[in-house]
Amino acid sequence: MKKRILLILLVIALLLFTYGCKKEEKQAVAKEITGEAISIKTVEAAPEDIKIVDGKAESILNGLNSGDYALFSTDFSDTARQSFDEAYFNKLRKFVKDNSGDYVAKAIAMSKGSIFTYDCQFSKESVLLGLVLNSDLSKVESLYLDSANMREILSHQLDFAK
Repeated sequence: MKKRILLILLVIALLLFTYGCKKEEKQAVAKEITGEAISIKTVEAAPEDIKIVDGKAESILNGLNSGDYALFSTDFSDTARQSFDEAYFNKLRKFVKDNSGDYVAKAIAMSKGSIFTYDCQFSKESVLLGLVLNSDLSKVESLYLDSANMREILSHQLDFAK
């Protein structure tokens, strides 16, 4: 379980590194679920790719909200589905609900190749959702969630998923 947490932290570090090292940035207006513009964000992916990945992110977040594992994992690769089995999903869901609340809305924050990050609003706090997809963006290979409350809890208790 500690390996999984270390892997998640490594992905976060890599995302932050690639985000900081970008040479060319394209800007696009990020939109909430309602379609209203909320801010200018750094986005590299084509609009049609963002639309595809938005649907996958929405399934993950709505599945997490409702406790629907099938919806949560619908776009997962076989490897991701093995890592996020239903028992782990239930523990993750409890952890997220207890610390961040219910998912409310999301906006694309950054994309680089097959890595997409979203600024998500939950009922208790803002949460960063990171998705790593395969090269054709058809399957989610990995995901991570990060927030102030989650980091605070994990810094005191690294075995939440046992």
